[in-house]
Amino acid sequence: MGPDYQVHYDNRFAGTKRLQEYWDADFPVQVGSGVFIYFLIVLAYFLFVSLSNLQKKNAKEARLESLVKETELKMLRSQINPHFSSTV
Repeated sequence: MGPDYQVHYDNRFAGTKRLQEYWDADFPVQVGSGVFIYFLIVLAYFLFVSLSNLQKKNAKEARLESLVKETELKMLRSQINPHFSSTV
């Protein structure tokens, strides 16, 4: 347990001190990056949901427009070809 042991012991903690200094200096950057990535993921999710809802809305609107046109066409046909129930 001479000086060799003491040098090895000091080197082990010197690396830990450097690691702690790096961690202390880099921690705000890591947190900021994590928060930024989290918000990107949340934004991508909400964009996906919004696009999905918009697609459903457009499909429903197209279906309703076709029903309106079909109803108008039926109404015009009934005006052109009225039923004559009095002629037998």
